[in-house]
Amino acid sequence: MIRLGGFAAILMVVVAAAPVARGDDVSQARDHFRKGSKAFDLGHYAEAIKEYEAAYDLKEDPALLFNIAQAYRLDGDNQNAVRVYKSFLHRMPDAPNRVEVERRIAELEKVIEQQGRAKEGPPEGTLAPTDRPPTPPPVAPPSVPVGAPSQQGSVEPNAVPPPDSHPGRNKKIAGVVVAGIGVAAMAAGIAFGVLAVNAGNDLTHLNQTMGTFDSKKQSAGQTDQVVEGVCLGIGAAAIAVGAVVYALGYREGAMRRSHAAVTPFIAPGTAGLSALVSF
Repeated sequence: MIRLGGFAAILMVVVAAAPVARGDDVSQARDHFRKGSKAFDLGHYAEAIKEYEAAYDLKEDPALLFNIAQAYRLDGDNQNAVRVYKSFLHRMPDAPNRVEVERRIAELEKVIEQQGRAKEGPPEGTLAPTDRPPTPPPVAPPSVPVGAPSQQGSVEPNAVPPPDSHPGRNKKIAGVVVAGIGVAAMAAGIAFGVLAVNAGNDLTHLNQTMGTFDSKKQSAGQTDQVVEGVCLGIGAAAIAVGAVVYALGYREGAMRRSHAAVTPFIAPGTAGLSALVSF
């Protein structure tokens, strides 16, 4: 007598909890950011550093580290500028302006090394006075802080698209495909289960009415029953794996929604970097 084993339908519900908004912290961080940008525009770099660091304490957005490094550099604190630039690249390894930041770090490290050598040994000899007027120092182009508006209205920034505009999308698609395969496998298992039941019913009918036994039908029924179990097992596993992969994709997308877009800025007589910080 062939028995049809029951199966349990597996339902997995993945709930991705949205990040809890900290309204007060975000509002205060935005206020410190605006104050820092205003101080930066006025050339009060020490005050800008203080406000940007206060904003970063409330919301750890990597773009704020770039602003802090810019302010340190323009304030003449090259060592802290290098330190914070490196922290920015560590927190945002795929930053679109990474090459520019690495070049800036190399330049500042050379300046720090030259300053160290100048302090170690005084200049030798003296210079005779000259009637020629002194050569004025070169004027460095103004830098544009992250989030500050451009002063050249006719030149648009060269926008750099983010590395991935739909984070987690591939994982979510893969999860749906794998779960779909699982559903199809379970449907096939149900179909083979029905065949196994029919074969068992036929054997019972022949035995009761004609007193005969069909070994081929029994073998076919046993095969259908084995295939049923395999398909149900594969289907359940595929649905579970698909749900987990989809959840990972959803979580990756949620974690990347808060970001900063950093873009270079080039205009006649002016060069710098700009970005939009999102809270």
